[in-house]
Amino acid sequence: MTAGLTNALRRPLAAADAGLDRLYGWRHNPLYQSGSIAVVALAVMLVTGLYLLLFYRIGAPYESMVRIDAQLAAGRWIRALHRYAADLAVVAAVVHAFRMFVQRRSWGPRTLAWLSGLVLLGLLSVCGWTGYVMVWDTHGQWLAIEGARLLDALPLFAQPIARAFTGETPMPGAFFFLNLFAHIALPIGLALVLWLHLSRLARPVLLPPRPLLYALLGGLLVVSVAAPPALNPRADLLAVPGTIEIDVFYGFWLPLVHRLEPGVSWALLGALLLPVALVPWWSRPAPDARPQKSHDDEHLCTGCVQCTLDCPYSAIDMVAGPRGHDVAQVDPALCVGCGICAASCAPMAI
Repeated sequence: MTAGLTNALRRPLAAADAGLDRLYGWRHNPLYQSGSIAVVALAVMLVTGLYLLLFYRIGAPYESMVRIDAQLAAGRWIRALHRYAADLAVVAAVVHAFRMFVQRRSWGPRTLAWLSGLVLLGLLSVCGWTGYVMVWDTHGQWLAIEGARLLDALPLFAQPIARAFTGETPMPGAFFFLNLFAHIALPIGLALVLWLHLSRLARPVLLPPRPLLYALLGGLLVVSVAAPPALNPRADLLAVPGTIEIDVFYGFWLPLVHRLEPGVSWALLGALLLPVALVPWWSRPAPDARPQKSHDDEHLCTGCVQCTLDCPYSAIDMVAGPRGHDVAQVDPALCVGCGICAASCAPMAI
């Protein structure tokens, strides 16, 4: 069943890959480079976020955003660039995960990469959540209220935190400070988990090729200058907001959760996340369908070390051989059976 599902999904992906390869070449295929595009988006978010932080005031969050938006020469398009980069990071990360699943590269030695990738996507979502709350417009207000309802359903706090959003008292500055602190601290967690995500790769590539990188940055800049997103009205806990423009990448769940009890929302979230987290186990091919791991023949190996240089997972070491020179030795626990080493071995010792 799993093989049938991945094969059905692989066909449209392969067609899209082939079309983009014809247009741009495989090196500049944005689908192939989706992982590195997500990293570029995170870097743009970091740089633009540092600029926005200079003008953000905890005591007047919405007014801070209005002043930033009034800076036509810098503030408005930088705020837009920050938001569009955040959206791009989500899209690129989801496309990257989809590719790994469809190509059956999410089990065995790649399990750590899959699980850490899910954690990265979760941290990115929470980081975007806190960022929108910091704006304290109607979108941020809705995110804060629904988030408080969800958290109150868990045994975490002595008093329901949703009481802070009744409008009886002004929102304390500590609330915005905590959001600001989380919004700054979460990128540190993102960096650490990204390191873990790439730790199995011998030569991780963080950035796409320069032509694609420049085209990506130029496109983000043009869209940010030409079509900066407008601010929603200021948050008002004593008023019923009208139409709210939400960011579909970070607030798509709001209309659904708003109509459900928190316990039901948590149950639905668990029902969705559990199968995704268990992909490395339920999508693992049957033993007879798995790619064979490489193995070495020390009597044929000439010690050229080419296989060691080419292995993307550092699964091959050079050890002392029987004929006085080092020979290749494959670690089956690290080998994913990609076949790169066999193709690079001239004497066919792998």
